[in-house]
Amino acid sequence: MFRSSIITYDGLPVSKGGAHRLRTPNPKLALQQARDFLTACTDTSIPKVAFVEVIRGHGFDDEFSLPLIEQLTRKLGGSSRRQAGTRNIAHRWNLNADQIDEYVDMVNEALPLPVDPFGLQPFVVAAQINFRILDPQTRVVLSGQESELYGNYSAYPGQVLGTSQLYARISGRSSFSLFLNFPFEQQTAAFLSTAAHVQNHLPFPLSQKHWKQWRLTKNGIGYVGRRVMFKLDVLRARMSDD
Repeated sequence: MFRSSIITYDGLPVSKGGAHRLRTPNPKLALQQARDFLTACTDTSIPKVAFVEVIRGHGFDDEFSLPLIEQLTRKLGGSSRRQAGTRNIAHRWNLNADQIDEYVDMVNEALPLPVDPFGLQPFVVAAQINFRILDPQTRVVLSGQESELYGNYSAYPGQVLGTSQLYARISGRSSFSLFLNFPFEQQTAAFLSTAAHVQNHLPFPLSQKHWKQWRLTKNGIGYVGRRVMFKLDVLRARMSDD
């Protein structure tokens, strides 16, 4: 028997750029903001996936990209490659968690980074972290955050109910993409307190438009998500008591 309901936040969807932009142009501060959030609100700080990437091609001068590719190849070996748009190639090297600071420092030393007409920068360290949200009072993991409890139901591509995720891209223009799972069946005081705690430890405001409550279908084999409407000023009012 699967759980009957869960509340999620998807921020931001692809139509809105796929992520929340951070205000800081400092890659090292952006990395610290990610760690501060994970430490305060979650049970996980070890990335599931981490990599450093350099883009070569249209809009990015080889005088910038080639020396970085050569330097990273000497340090990390050969790269994997992917198409980045129609005229660019991204060179990617996987990283261990204990290597992230070194390569964020490398990004920081390369500032200012070029920017293409779409706002893309050619040098980034990225990490995906899966986690569970903590109770803000007890710092115990809230129950109901296992994907098996929701039948491993795919809410969005690459995201299943019950598993929260942070995808951080650290560069001169850093961003966080969030999929947050709050295991509450209603907008209770406990839910609002937990959401306020999360908001209080993020470096940007959560969007009011990207919350959903997922309910188990009558046949018990899937979920239907509908937008949750509540005022974010309720969260901000609670933040002063967090």
